Amino acid sequence: MPIVRLPHALLLSITIGLFLVGCAQPASVVLWTDIAEMAPIVERFNATHDRPVIELVYRTDIGRQLRLAPSQPDLVVSTYIEDRHTAELLRPLDRLIRSGIDLTAFYAPLVAAGSRDGRQYLLPVSFNLPLIYFAGRIPPYGEPIIITPDEMQARSEGFNQIAAGRLTRVSYSPLWNDRFLYELARIHGMRVRENDDGTPRLPFAGVVAGVTAAQRWIDTWNGGLGAATSFADRYLYEPSVELVRQGRIAYGYTDSAGFFGLSDARRAGLRFRWLGSEHAINVLEDVVYVGIPRHAPNPRGAEGFLTWLFTADTQSAIIAGSHRDRSDSFGLAGGFPALWRVTERFMPTAYPELAGRIPSAGLLRFPEPSPRHWGELTEQVVRPWLAREIRGTPQARDMDGSIRAWLLQQEQ
Repeated sequence: MPIVRLPHALLLSITIGLFLVGCAQPASVVLWTDIAEMAPIVERFNATHDRPVIELVYRTDIGRQLRLAPSQPDLVVSTYIEDRHTAELLRPLDRLIRSGIDLTAFYAPLVAAGSRDGRQYLLPVSFNLPLIYFAGRIPPYGEPIIITPDEMQARSEGFNQIAAGRLTRVSYSPLWNDRFLYELARIHGMRVRENDDGTPRLPFAGVVAGVTAAQRWIDTWNGGLGAATSFADRYLYEPSVELVRQGRIAYGYTDSAGFFGLSDARRAGLRFRWLGSEHAINVLEDVVYVGIPRHAPNPRGAEGFLTWLFTADTQSAIIAGSHRDRSDSFGLAGGFPALWRVTERFMPTAYPELAGRIPSAGLLRFPEPSPRHWGELTEQVVRPWLAREIRGTPQARDMDGSIRAWLLQQEQ
């Protein structure tokens, strides 16, 4: 076979071209996240792919980091990033969707919350549901999958006990958990929306209805604020799971990730229902989303990772692997997968307690896109405000005023 000798100039141009092609596609994809449960997902990808390598970087407050950091990652995975300000920092996912990501495979309201002006900027990864657990055997004829606040209160009549003039058993109280209090208010209409300027809007009527419902519960079924506070001081130093087992309280509140993150031994003997109204379950607001920053150095590598992640086979394998390894991570990235077929068909296989208890899409009420800073606001302002209000503690500002004051502090 004859040897073909290329001219030096042509050989040099080919070498440079190959070098530039290699430089154009970095060997790694940098992923920022504050979701610890992303680690096993990244490990699985890296174990099955030579390139690109996913570099996991833990960052908090992803939206602010994207605005201030001198260099950008290729992917961000976090909660509370679907506000309009963060969307401006992300690139549309048009090419990814054209290449094969089927949006109809997702829960539709979650997809809608990740879009702006008809373009998709975020894809939902996972979500969680509010959960009430209690002791007892599962009846042979089955039971409803939802428990309402009214049903929880009705249990009080046959459960509560008084000895020596003080409560010794209490079914449940909104005083015990400000996350439960927040979800109670959401059931009564306190659902946040984003104003055109990105600030949050809470309906006044919903706030009042939530506070009123909690105060009525305490007065009617907890013996009043003083008796309920005294009971909490006396007994609630132990975990709620143990108090439920002891029969000291009838119910405990957590979310789906918290309950199924418990070991099998700690869940033994406990049943659960989803907290909701008669006809709906409010999905928790901390939905996990993924997006590609506008100035990502390796967007094609990021798209390759997402194409791999958003298939039923991949997600089922990730969930099965975590469950097999007895990880305390629930589901996918700490929640129910946003791919509805994986949630409805595979999750009951991985978690037998979910058999017959996965809500249909029609029962789920998904949150609106979260306003900017909403995760911090709920933790630092909204939940503490509600807790003070049901106790009758004097407050310097109403809810809206407290939110505005906090937002002003962030701008200083």
